[in-house]
Formats: sequence, C-alpha cells, structure tokens
Amino acid sequence: MNKFIISKRQETYILRLNDILYMEKNLRKIKVYIDGEFYPEQSCIEFYGKFPDVMRHLDRRFMHCHRSYVINMDKIVVMSHNTIFMEKNLKVYMGRNTYSKAKEILGRYLAKKFG
Repeated sequence: MNKFIISKRQETYILRLNDILYMEKNLRKIKVYIDGEFYPEQSCIEFYGKFPDVMRHLDRRFMHCHRSYVINMDKIVVMSHNTIFMEKNLKVYMGRNTYSKAKEILGRYLAKKFG
C-alpha cells in the first residue's frame, strides 16, 4: 500500500504516499498537498471526501491530529509554538490542545521508527 488514488469526474490521480505532505479538509472538500518529481504542474489536488474514508488508505506515518488536518509525519521539519512546519515551507497552525496531541503522536511515531 504505497499509493493513494483520487478519482474525480474526468481525472484519476495515483499518488505515492511519500509525495503527500498533508491534507486539509474544508467542509466536504479535501485538499491534498503534494511534492514530488511526478507532479511538477500540481502542488494541490482537491476532491470531495471524508477523513475516516481517507485514513483507511494511508499508513502509520499519517496522523489525523485535528479535524481539519492529516499530516505525513515524515515530512515534518519543525514543531514549534503551535505550528507544524512542513517541507516546501508549508505551515499548519493548531490550537494548544491539538498541538500537544500532535506532539505526543509524533513522539510515539519517532520512538517506534528510530527506537
């Protein structure tokens, strides 16, 4: 399971999980922010969906730490002052409680990965 497939009316995207930076949900739309050599024209793909359905297709490197965000923990550069700094100079802002939860999840993930 190294791929995430997005099907829209006229298009189908087959994304490598490693190229997904994070996902942001706004109402019924999900924006997938991507980075990779295979998507030079595109940095964001939108589709209609729900995070519980999406999470079934992702692996343990993805954290659903906030109702609006799913983050690829391998793409985090720095966590500081309620902000997660991602690769490509992207920032994800969170409230204090959500940020604390995200920090905890990242700590457990890194301990399993490198410990």
